[in-house]
Amino acid sequence: MFDNKQLKDLSHICAYCGKALKETDKTYDHLIPKSAGGKRYTNNIVICCEKCNNYKANLDIQTFLNQNENRFDNFKNYLDLIDIQRGNKNYSTAVLKKIYGSSYTKKFKSKKSKRLNEVQDIEYNIYGTDINFKLNDMQSKILDYYIENPDFTDYKKLAKILRISRGELRMHIIHINCLTGIFILKNVSQNGIVMNPMFSNYMRIQKL
Repeated sequence: MFDNKQLKDLSHICAYCGKALKETDKTYDHLIPKSAGGKRYTNNIVICCEKCNNYKANLDIQTFLNQNENRFDNFKNYLDLIDIQRGNKNYSTAVLKKIYGSSYTKKFKSKKSKRLNEVQDIEYNIYGTDINFKLNDMQSKILDYYIENPDFTDYKKLAKILRISRGELRMHIIHINCLTGIFILKNVSQNGIVMNPMFSNYMRIQKL
């Protein structure tokens, strides 16, 4: 496994509500609380916002998800995104085994978006660098829109244009950002998601 600092660096959304997090908004939460013997090991830790951390309080994760079924998909999406970034399922497997034991595969059937799992085959280059990265078709449409409209902030409107949910759009944005760092993830309820001025003003991204 990797350590908690590395997990924090990879985690850009709240594990429970899915909100995009600035670095200063990130908190550690114990899936099995310390009061119940939970340890500060990576397979017992997720990154979440302070509001959700306080709301979950000393509940164990099974009880919390059972009482808040609307957060189940957010939690699964969070695990999926960490797996995508690390290129393996070690984190989600360790977390789910910690929670559900050997029966975790029956409890957590994959709910990943088909669009998120499409083959990453559209290649881009950050002009003037040797940085190349690949996106799937939906992620490519999102990036193209921001390249053409670098000051665009209304992510809700973009979700309607692309005919996907705001949650799915946010997941794609997070995935693109993990590869490139081209977005500034602001408080999405207020300011939307915007391109880093370094890219919109000085650098160019091009398809290969």
